[in-house]
Amino acid sequence: MENEKKSALSVLTDTAGQGLKIVLLALALVFLFLIPNLVCIGFGVAALFQVAITSWVIVFFVLLVLAAAGACAVAFFFTYEYFLIDTIRIVYAYLVPVFRVLCRTIAKRIAEGNTGIIKKGYDWSENIADSFRIAYNSKTPRLLRVAIRFVLEQIPFADIMYHISIDTKTQDTEALGDSIHTQFDRYLHTRFFNENSMKWVLWFLPLDMGLEILLLWLMR
Repeated sequence: MENEKKSALSVLTDTAGQGLKIVLLALALVFLFLIPNLVCIGFGVAALFQVAITSWVIVFFVLLVLAAAGACAVAFFFTYEYFLIDTIRIVYAYLVPVFRVLCRTIAKRIAEGNTGIIKKGYDWSENIADSFRIAYNSKTPRLLRVAIRFVLEQIPFADIMYHISIDTKTQDTEALGDSIHTQFDRYLHTRFFNENSMKWVLWFLPLDMGLEILLLWLMR
């Protein structure tokens, strides 16, 4: 019972933490990109009333607006990608037993001679319900199954399977499954989770502001 309480508390804490994070990220987008770019557009509009209108001034103003809109769109995409990978990381931590069962399922199919799944990819989500039941000895609620399937669909399993080493001649399905899971877990953390950060702001924000200032200067 104590472990269940801790698990429930951990889920609640992580959920609340992700909710707070998305609010903070939204505020960061507003204050770092939306407001500064709107201010630059405002200066651009003001400049139209202070300089002689020429075709080049119009061109630079249009570029200013496009650059501002593009910067906000790119910032939103990078932030969304960061949040999605971070959420998958948290969900994945709770699903390690499920992935271990899935990897053993793959090992069993390989031992049976079905090696085509290595080359063509493997539909992990197809076996998620059975794997979840085996891992936790319980039937998977439909809503939870849908949520887990969504997470699975975000992970490039075919690419991961391509990069890991699989001994197709082994008959020890449990050892092979554990080996697949170990390599899968390592690749997932190295390729995605460990590289996921908001450091892009450090170079993209100065680039955005520098371009906006340059276009404003060209409008003079």
